[in-house]
Amino acid sequence: MAKVYLDPGHGGHDPGAVGNGLREKDLVLQIALKTRAILQNQYNGATVRMSRTTDTFVGLNARAQDAVNWGADLFCSIHLNGAAAAANGTETFKHPSSTASRPAQRNLHDAILGAMRRLDSTVSNRGLKDGNFAVLRGTYTRMLSVLTEALFITNTRDANLLKRSGTLDRIAEAHAEGIAKTLGLSRKSGSSGGSGGSAPRYGPNNESFASYHSEWWGAEGEHIRAIQRLLQLAKELPLGSADGRFGQVTLDAVRSFQDKHNLSSAGQNFYGVPGPKTTAKLAEVSNTTDGLPGDMVRVTADRVNYRSRANWDDSAVAGSVSKGESFTIVRRAIMSNGSDLYQIKSGNFISVHPNFVEVVK
Repeated sequence: MAKVYLDPGHGGHDPGAVGNGLREKDLVLQIALKTRAILQNQYNGATVRMSRTTDTFVGLNARAQDAVNWGADLFCSIHLNGAAAAANGTETFKHPSSTASRPAQRNLHDAILGAMRRLDSTVSNRGLKDGNFAVLRGTYTRMLSVLTEALFITNTRDANLLKRSGTLDRIAEAHAEGIAKTLGLSRKSGSSGGSGGSAPRYGPNNESFASYHSEWWGAEGEHIRAIQRLLQLAKELPLGSADGRFGQVTLDAVRSFQDKHNLSSAGQNFYGVPGPKTTAKLAEVSNTTDGLPGDMVRVTADRVNYRSRANWDDSAVAGSVSKGESFTIVRRAIMSNGSDLYQIKSGNFISVHPNFVEVVK
């Protein structure tokens, strides 16, 4: 069994970073407890110990020594940052002398940053850093040793993200993902993610969404990315979060959209499923943000390429049109890269970008 030591920073009389109505010690304890639950319930081959499980103070040297005495394979100190109000983003530390910890640092950093950018594409990547912190200094010679800083409590934008429902779950899932990748832990059969040890609870008999709709939960591919793009256009998902995987963030977005448009509700069989009625409504709503079928699109740039098919490859370019030319919109083609196209009456496709065209109602 791989031994994972989780160290939620600060505690007791030491609040850690404080700002925007948040205290670091409270949030990192929640993250650590959630991470432990995920590792224990969703992965094979891990046993977990924590430096603290309640709001108590534990000295830095005592934390490190406890991990050493226990014989941990990986030490992860979980923090949230504090600095000048402008500082923001994700950074991850190892001890300057610990080359062995570099892969663990990379795995955790990539997982956490990826999770944060799926929630908010503007989260800054502050990178992989070295730090001579006491807990790293006391552990790095005996085990893999990493300290994480997911976001800044003292930055208004980061703090608002931390306050958003589900963010702490995503941070915990990312920690578990990075740790599992580092230690080669496999997922337990039937496990599909989520900080509670199972997929979200759902359905008339309290069945999980994962078991009730396994064709959706955890599904990956361009069909998922297309749905996510529609959700972005409907302002249910942040830009940059179309990762092509149907997980908790996408499920929450679908449910939010269904609630707003009376398509389904909690307890119903298809709550959270982007079925035909939901996708049709998504297409209808997303189209209202720009051109509708039958509207005219007018070229505003000097020259704009048009395409024979809904594809951004150079091979799809069929010609160009000039400033002032207008065309009738047939539909909007949702592209996985976020750069959509209008299909026009001729059957060709042209960019929807406002730098090149405008819609004439």
